[in-house]
Amino acid sequence: MPTGFSISGSPVTTSGTLTVTYATGYQGFTTAQSTKLAGIATGATVGATWGTNLFSIPSNITSWASSSVGPADVVTLANSQTVSGDKEFSGNSNRFSGASGVLLGTGNARLRADANGVFIRFGTTDYFRLGADGFFRNLISGFESSSTVVPNADNYSSVGSASRRWGVMYAATGTINTSDAREKTPVRELTAAEIAAAIELGREIGAYRWLTMVQEKGELARQHIGMTVQGAVAILEAHGLDPFAYGFICFDEWDEQPEIREEWGAMPQVVDDFGNLLQEAREAGFEVVQEYRPAGNRYSFRMDELLAFIARGLAHQVAAIERRLNQAGL
Repeated sequence: MPTGFSISGSPVTTSGTLTVTYATGYQGFTTAQSTKLAGIATGATVGATWGTNLFSIPSNITSWASSSVGPADVVTLANSQTVSGDKEFSGNSNRFSGASGVLLGTGNARLRADANGVFIRFGTTDYFRLGADGFFRNLISGFESSSTVVPNADNYSSVGSASRRWGVMYAATGTINTSDAREKTPVRELTAAEIAAAIELGREIGAYRWLTMVQEKGELARQHIGMTVQGAVAILEAHGLDPFAYGFICFDEWDEQPEIREEWGAMPQVVDDFGNLLQEAREAGFEVVQEYRPAGNRYSFRMDELLAFIARGLAHQVAAIERRLNQAGL
């Protein structure tokens, strides 16, 4: 007999009965039963029960006849798998657990959460954190905010840049700038050349309009008071001074910034065997995630220092007038 069968009553020499039975571990099936058995994956568990002898979804199961798993059941999706379509998780303890806490998102950008707060992560690096203390922190370039916005460290970073400026800043009082003698070299007297340049810079002050505002509002563009940096540079150089040796003269340059697009291809609508929508149809398209910016440069002032420089020149002029008046007995 072939494998799987046992025979008894052998040998028969004159007459007798040979009895054929299934060997231990073997049994027979009808044609219909055989068809069903052919679909069972090798090594599949018979009589599987969640949480007892079945802890993960077998590889040959592609859909579920029921919309839910029994109460208190644990379902583990082993390895990397995709769960598509709209899913709803109810309850107070919904979470996706991982070695780094909860991770949500795909690709390079993800949302992570653990006992320390909620993080915005790029790759494996956390860039922003919202903590239980109510502070929102930039963990890379340095600021934190709650009722007050502060940098991560003293004298750490700037607000805006030469090529990406704020428009208007409103405040109830002026800015407070450090002027502690313990953090400065001794204050020296201005030279004769510096005094002369300061006096001439005072005469340079006049009225002007911003060209962008003239283009937008025409004659309604408002008048502003001041001077140009190029004019100040020319005056300082005329008195033999290096303009860029003084903190009130600023010049910044920036490189070209290319446009960066996030593009995606067309995707068809996908439904499962039960008619459930797994993926909506989507046309090909793109989104600009970084605008193009040409290379450029810009001159600017530290106006408080410029006005202090001019004020020293005016003080020198006033003192000279007082001396002449005293000499004349007036």
